[in-house]
Amino acid sequence: KYGDCQVPTGSKLGRWVLNQRKKSKTGTLSVEHFTRLEEIGFAWTTRDLEAKKKWKARFSHLEEYKREHGNCDIAQKDSPLNNWCRAQRKKYKEGDLSEEQINQLEGLGFKWAIADQESLDKLWDNKFSELIAFKEQNGHCNVK
Repeated sequence: KYGDCQVPTGSKLGRWVLNQRKKSKTGTLSVEHFTRLEEIGFAWTTRDLEAKKKWKARFSHLEEYKREHGNCDIAQKDSPLNNWCRAQRKKYKEGDLSEEQINQLEGLGFKWAIADQESLDKLWDNKFSELIAFKEQNGHCNVK
């Protein structure tokens, strides 16, 4: 229903989840159980939970950007979303993204390689067309 493994700690399942985390810390959780929990995106610490929440929030921003612009090519160089996208590319190269994250990004049309010159030229042409339309509508090119 919620897409995560965050279980209320007061429930029986919540106590079982806490027990799995304790077993992992003490080294008493079997490799098989550890692997199975990892495969479903189990969060071992609250830090893991926060990182997953932040990732989902940024991914949602990327989805919104794509809805508005039709692609995942973030134009603003030093925007938080652009920085996040660059970090995802780095994590991908280093093997630090989960299969689920890779699939989500690829499903959105995310490009792992930074655009080649042809793509950059196309992006420039698109922005130039937007500027022409802005000038026609407003009588100037002073975009704020």
